Amino acid sequence: MNMLPVMIVDDEKLAREDLQTFIDWESLGFYIVATAVNGRQALKMYKQHHPKIIFTDIKMPVMDGIEFSKELRKTDEETIIILLTAYEEFSYAKAAIQLGITDYVVKNEITQQSMEVLLKKLRQRIEIVQKSSNILNDKLIENFFQSENENKEMLGSEMLEKRFCYLMIEQNLPLNISGETSWTDLLIKKQEISEALRGLEYTLMKMKAVSNMRETTTTVILDTDFVSLNDSYQILYQNAVKVREFLAGRFEKDFTVFYTMEPMTLPDWKKLCKNNEEIFRQRYFKPEEALVRITGSTEKKEVREDCNKDLLQRLISGQEEETEACIRKIYDDICDAGDYQELYRVSRKLYAGLREEYQKQAPAAEIPDFSLRKNGQEWTDAGRIREWMIRQFQRLRLEHAKGEEKKNSKIIASVKAYIRRNYADPELSLDEIAEYVHLNTSYLCTAFKQETGNTIKNFITDIRIEAAKKQLDAGNGKIYEIGTSVGYQSSQYFSQVFYKKVGVSPNDYRRYGG
Repeated sequence: MNMLPVMIVDDEKLAREDLQTFIDWESLGFYIVATAVNGRQALKMYKQHHPKIIFTDIKMPVMDGIEFSKELRKTDEETIIILLTAYEEFSYAKAAIQLGITDYVVKNEITQQSMEVLLKKLRQRIEIVQKSSNILNDKLIENFFQSENENKEMLGSEMLEKRFCYLMIEQNLPLNISGETSWTDLLIKKQEISEALRGLEYTLMKMKAVSNMRETTTTVILDTDFVSLNDSYQILYQNAVKVREFLAGRFEKDFTVFYTMEPMTLPDWKKLCKNNEEIFRQRYFKPEEALVRITGSTEKKEVREDCNKDLLQRLISGQEEETEACIRKIYDDICDAGDYQELYRVSRKLYAGLREEYQKQAPAAEIPDFSLRKNGQEWTDAGRIREWMIRQFQRLRLEHAKGEEKKNSKIIASVKAYIRRNYADPELSLDEIAEYVHLNTSYLCTAFKQETGNTIKNFITDIRIEAAKKQLDAGNGKIYEIGTSVGYQSSQYFSQVFYKKVGVSPNDYRRYGG
């Protein structure tokens, strides 16, 4: 329940105090915002506190209740005025109703029950009037802002010519680089934000309307009748702070509040916003600026490097340091330009590249969760998106390397098996083995060495010598016959290789053992 402010005006101290303590104002949704001893003082207090309801005595020194009501109605036709009257003033009070006074209460007949009934009726009336007025004003302003032309006919001359102050509020949503459509749970409904802002008490300014100028931007239009031009900027800033803190506490989300430099008409405000479209996206580049002043049109620099396919491949297959440096350069260029569209386009392209490469390299179960729900907190500004991209591409590089290792392991196992089957062939060569596994000879030799720590030639030699040792242990055949059977056409060369590997000649090995 929004608490409604009430002001009591009476020259008798006891009468003021009795009315303040007579009923439980807060339980009924009201609070006493100010009191005054005469009409002149009441006008000053009204300008400071903007009460929704005023209870005022008729007979008071300096300025009575009737004169006060006349003066107030010159600028405010909405605030409810209730006259406090005695029996002898009854006919006078009835005549005052014609001046725009809402109702009157006979002092001697006031009871707790009658006041509660009156206040409930007044609250209901305020809510009905305020809601219908807000809906009309808000919709008219929304239509005015979104129309392509000025379309001034839809607003009255007062709204068009009067100067207001403006607060524009945006929820700090992540950049939707995944392109998902089902993420509305992250977005607070604009109706909820509007209703919350309508119930807020603004510092020294009266809310005129709360309108939605775009899907994610809500605007509070504030009346500056009671604020000097010199003070308007500082007071508007105070209200911007208040709005942001209020919404953050209410919804437990982050918001950015944009505010104008000085009061301006609705057409001027519309033009200012249209010329400053980019500023509403600058929070992606300056997340520390929760309160942003709109001063004039923004200029974009040209982004110097495009995120093309070659660059994407460099990111995927490059070294870790190159990956990080490359991504940092891309995003540094975008941040220097302050170009929201380029930030979105490049991030979407990199994101799509990530998913595509993972789908190529990994089974479905191993693809990371790249959803907005999972990663949204990392996509709230360009800096965090950049760091997220660096981590993901480095992770992709590691996955790529692991995949290559698994692939190489299978190939190396196939190579070893082929050698074991064909080691006795004296013509067995590296080119033959590479052709068998469909790889370049140089690449195969490098991969084999990385996988086993041994060269293919050494591995062939080890297999041949182990086979020779088994025959020597069994006492089978002559030395030259054993050499020939394991792939050596020269018995002398076989003996040299055997001695180098085992430390003894084939004859000594047979005679004395290993």
